[in-house]
Amino acid sequence: MALTWVRVRTLGEFVFCPRAGILSQASADDDDEPADERMNLDYLPEYNLALIEEELAVQLRRLAWWAVWSLCALFFFGASWWNDLPPILTWALAGPAVLCVWKTCQTLAAVIILSDRRREALSAKAIEPPSDLKDDHRVDWWELLKAGFESVAYLEPLRDEEWALAGKPWRVLKKGSLRIPVIRLPADNYHAGRYWVYEQHRIRLAAYAHLISECEGGQTPYGVILFGGSTGGVAVPILSVDVVVNKLDDLQRALDLERMHIPTPIPTDTKVCSGCPLGAPRVLTASDRNDAALGRKIHAITGPDGKAYRCDCGDRFKWIPPHRDAVRRGVIQLV
Repeated sequence: MALTWVRVRTLGEFVFCPRAGILSQASADDDDEPADERMNLDYLPEYNLALIEEELAVQLRRLAWWAVWSLCALFFFGASWWNDLPPILTWALAGPAVLCVWKTCQTLAAVIILSDRRREALSAKAIEPPSDLKDDHRVDWWELLKAGFESVAYLEPLRDEEWALAGKPWRVLKKGSLRIPVIRLPADNYHAGRYWVYEQHRIRLAAYAHLISECEGGQTPYGVILFGGSTGGVAVPILSVDVVVNKLDDLQRALDLERMHIPTPIPTDTKVCSGCPLGAPRVLTASDRNDAALGRKIHAITGPDGKAYRCDCGDRFKWIPPHRDAVRRGVIQLV
């Protein structure tokens, strides 16, 4: 039987939970790693010094512009108040004054954030992990760049025809023959100096290392994981190729069973369901009911509050995952 093409992200999700892997495979999202949110109007660059300095210059000009408008608006508001003009005119001038002051404060906050990021980048020291890394090693993004690494964002996924595996990391750090894959985890994975890196994250880095080796060559002695909201992270040793092959074989067998309509079993440790977004219950909406009427499979259950709840994992596998929100709402009870 021919192999099914899978993404590295799907492989990582499968290691976390087989059912999560099946759902990831069915997803239309082709991106392995989340990109920078540049479409967000509040987006401020974090990991590129040139972009930080460019945006800082823009925000400084914007700050000067809003500051002038704030002073003018406050002057006219104060003048109307002082000269005892009709209240309706005074309050009409208050709106623009508040808006200008608020935009000034908002822009000032952006300037402060960007200035701090620029200062951190410029003050960083050149430090890189040892090439024979055996254990996890704390790293900082700016220190890696100061050590001579070039950050490269791949536009197209890397592909291995023999493994039917494709994907691209968030960034690849290049220096000489070194090729270091970089992924990012949510800020929740780092707190008060402690970090949480699990098997699925190490498998993803090992899979990216294999793809880089097959497509470009070079050496990948370790991978880097950054944590959301900071430039801090950890370098982890790359797992052996055999580990990736075994997990990939397990995923391919699970996909074959799915094609034969043999359901993927419940996770052996249902604790993984507690915080999984695929199992988070949400109230059944009118749109959901319309979709169900059109033939979409929706598995809902009524909670003690009389509301019907569903989730992505429940719809696909016809069960109610023991998510912490489902337990809290009484949708499901743990024995």
